[in-house]
Amino acid sequence: MPDVSRIQRTYRHLVSTMDSRPHGAPVATLSEDPSLRTATERVQHAAGQLQAIFDAFPALTSLTVYVGDSRIGVATHTDYPPEGVRETDQERDDSWSRGDGDRSLLPGASRHYKAFRYSCAQCLHTVYSPAPTPPACPTCGNPTSEDA
Repeated sequence: MPDVSRIQRTYRHLVSTMDSRPHGAPVATLSEDPSLRTATERVQHAAGQLQAIFDAFPALTSLTVYVGDSRIGVATHTDYPPEGVRETDQERDDSWSRGDGDRSLLPGASRHYKAFRYSCAQCLHTVYSPAPTPPACPTCGNPTSEDA
């Protein structure tokens, strides 16, 4: 059983509020990468996933965010990209050089994550995820299916 309070503490900087969302409001389910050893790496990974969702679906204004089965709060589109993040020189002129790696720690829009939209037929939630396969709905646990 995951330690929900640890998960909420770790990811609290990704969300604006812990308020409850109405039934059927959109949710985001994010994956935790077990290879990431520090809390900072896990938060950066999750922030990249959220950024990809907001970039791919610009009409979204807010999402109830789950990491695995744990609800961590509500993220708003206005919070992404986080304040102070600027486009790098390499992004402006596409001049990448050896050693730039996968950009996982650099500011700016992620080129690593993709976003997908799924639907839950049981509880009617729209579920956004970086997972290319439909995840279980984080609110009711039933399978989701890809939106057409």
